[in-house]
Amino acid sequence: GRVSPGICFRLVSCEKFDSLDKFTTPEILRVPLNEICLTIMVSYKESPLQYLSEALDPPKQEAIVASLTVLEDMGALKIVNEDDENFGEVSLFQVGSYNYTVTGLGKLLSRIPLDVKLAKMLILAKVFGCLEPMLTIAASFGEKSPFRFKLNEAESRTIDFRWGDSDLLPIHKCYILWRSCDEISKRKAFAKKHNLDHRVLISIDKARKDLIRSLDAFNIDQDMTPIPVAASLEKYFKDNSTVEMLSAVLFAAFGNVARVDILPSKSNRGKFDSSAPPVPRHTASPDKDVQYLCKDGEVSLFPGSVNHGRGKGILSMERPNDNRTQWITYLEKLKTSRIFLRDSTFIPPAAIALFGNRVNIYHAERRIVVDDW
Repeated sequence: GRVSPGICFRLVSCEKFDSLDKFTTPEILRVPLNEICLTIMVSYKESPLQYLSEALDPPKQEAIVASLTVLEDMGALKIVNEDDENFGEVSLFQVGSYNYTVTGLGKLLSRIPLDVKLAKMLILAKVFGCLEPMLTIAASFGEKSPFRFKLNEAESRTIDFRWGDSDLLPIHKCYILWRSCDEISKRKAFAKKHNLDHRVLISIDKARKDLIRSLDAFNIDQDMTPIPVAASLEKYFKDNSTVEMLSAVLFAAFGNVARVDILPSKSNRGKFDSSAPPVPRHTASPDKDVQYLCKDGEVSLFPGSVNHGRGKGILSMERPNDNRTQWITYLEKLKTSRIFLRDSTFIPPAAIALFGNRVNIYHAERRIVVDDW
């Protein structure tokens, strides 16, 4: 045992046990280094490559460069060339053949105790006047889902918690409806009636208050839009302009985009051709007739996603019938048997043009290329 001699029973075979690593892989080798790199550059004024090379288990250079690329795409870092006017006036950190400097946004992100993408989400939400729902979404990370059922099976329930073809926005809808109950006993009864996890909602509420205190400490004025009263909640959740704004802010923060196409009918299938007639929406199968594409290849939606399954996202009959292509943003990819997108949200095309990375406009071809694809 831990404090005295004893017998250890391992509920696996000897062959399986002998094949396991003796020690867990250090976290620094398993997780993205975005926050670490940014903190090193802001607080210690050193190159992350040089600083992390002295770690007990130094990460690979490729992992550091990948994190710096993410931070650059987010606007937290900027590459400065020798011929730039302010080359000698800013603190530079050399990594490979590039000289990086921390932007004003990067310095602010390093002060917020959150993942850098979530921190940017809150800053953008403040700018666009939608901080209230984004605080709920940020507070929900690290917690279990408040839903004890699959959201894509919510049609038969008393309250449809889905909102905006998104995995994240329903959390705020659920939280607001729960918090609109003015007594603790009523909130508990609401959670029980609608099969919600009352403890998770309490944890989200506490995390929201902690985030608000953190923003206060950094002199970030909340100036939040008041939560609608119960009588106007239904109108609030049906406002398409609100959904489009929130989904655009999510894309601007995450920076990830995937293309969603209804494929041509079987007689025209093969290489994708925009002129080939698509499979009719009412007969389309989400697994066979819908394709999700990222820059590096085909992906799938996470099975638990609200957008996974027939009648969601691009297959929704409420979407324009002549628009066979949609766009989706997501927080991260997860690779198991396939590559899955987690925490997905459908976004309007205008959001990509406004907030996409490396946007190139080809007027003659009437085409916009984002992130080189």
